[in-house]
This record gives sequence, structure tokens and C-alpha cells, in this order.
Amino acid sequence: MQVNPNACMKKCIDIIYDTTYNISRGEIALSRWDKLIDEILKLNRDLRFEELAKALTKIGYVQNQPKGGSSHYTFRKSGKLPITLPKATPMSKAYIEMVRDAVLEFESEVD
Repeated sequence: MQVNPNACMKKCIDIIYDTTYNISRGEIALSRWDKLIDEILKLNRDLRFEELAKALTKIGYVQNQPKGGSSHYTFRKSGKLPITLPKATPMSKAYIEMVRDAVLEFESEVD
């Protein structure tokens, strides 16, 4: 039995990037990162602190731990205003908007 090396390569790439492409049906499944950004742009109130923190760190912000029992985490990036998020559920729309603005600003810088 002969194994098609291209089939193995496609499967490996899909696992690594969590992306599947089904061009024959006209569907393209998004990666986890793309799905997260899509949810942030839609201002989905179901987003958790961990997801917003992941997005901020991925675009270059550094997370600072709270001092003295505070539940608010501050994310800093050189040349940008700090973003402070509470570790609470559900996340307020105002905090999601701050992350959305940071993501949109990052995307405009990259383009």
C-alpha cells in the first residue's frame, strides 16, 4: 500500500494551524485565531478574560499581574495606552471594545 505524501502533508498542516479547507464545497473553516478575532470584532459578550488576554498578548501587549489582591490586569505595549481588564465573567462590552480597538489598530499597522 502506497501512502500519498501530499495527503499526509495537508493533514499535518491542518493539525498545526487548526485550519481546514474544503474548497470543493466552497467552505473555508477559520483558524482559532481568526475565530477569536471575529468574535472580538462582533463584540461578543460571551468572551472570557483568557481569550481577550490571549488576543492582546498575541498583538504585542505584555500582561502585568495585579498587586494587593486586585482582580484587574493591565496590558502594556510601548507607544500605546495601557488596557486594564477585570478577570470577571461576563466581560463588559466596554472592555471588549478596548480590545477590539487595539486589534483594529494593530491590523492597520500591519497592512
